[in-house]
Amino acid sequence: MNLLTPYLQNPTHPATGSLDWIWLPGWSYQASLFTPIMDALPGQHWAVDYRGEASLHAAASALADRAPRNAIWCGWSLGGALAHLAYAAADGRALITLATGSSFLQQAAQSAGMPMDTFRAFSTSFSNQPDKTLKRFTALTTQGSQTARALSRHLNGHQCTPDAHLTKTLDWLSYSALPDINSGQVHHLYSQSDALNPARFTNGHISPAGSHAFFLEDAGQNHLLNVLRSVCQNTGVMYDRA
Repeated sequence: MNLLTPYLQNPTHPATGSLDWIWLPGWSYQASLFTPIMDALPGQHWAVDYRGEASLHAAASALADRAPRNAIWCGWSLGGALAHLAYAAADGRALITLATGSSFLQQAAQSAGMPMDTFRAFSTSFSNQPDKTLKRFTALTTQGSQTARALSRHLNGHQCTPDAHLTKTLDWLSYSALPDINSGQVHHLYSQSDALNPARFTNGHISPAGSHAFFLEDAGQNHLLNVLRSVCQNTGVMYDRA
């Protein structure tokens, strides 16, 4: 399976060799959900499909080996955890995570994260009723959005078919706590209201939008694009905003 697939860029923003973007979706979704954001940014965009890899760390290692050097890594939720692990080894230009927790599951002495009992019940439900469970997951992902119905439709259009690969990557959500990265261009974005309640990294930004998929709402998307443009300018990459 190819981990990295070139995204066909919108002709109004043709691909160039000056900048590479790597996009990693959250669990059960395809990187095509980032299309509105990719279309707003020039450069070569790479969509990541990490299903089929043996483990989270194996996927991170494979990505770091295959990814273009000096790229901007953008990952959502589980995809952000994968980007976090691959970024340094891949000599990345910048790392942006979206609703990614330093851990997904609740750790000792902290209230953030999904309780282990809830996660186990969700895993059992996915094994027994995968389609119904994915619908519930999308509803949980959009909870807190002012446009939850439209956001759900968008996400449903980019959701993976339930299979053994999704079962395997669901287990990846029990990843150990990730350390802060205190060097380079690193930004962690979170929503004002996220039903999955990720354990936040210390250098986090709060989006004006809500829900776990806040970056796909108008206000959240505009905020993310401003962050990404700032990252480009701070790393010496300039482009025409038109």
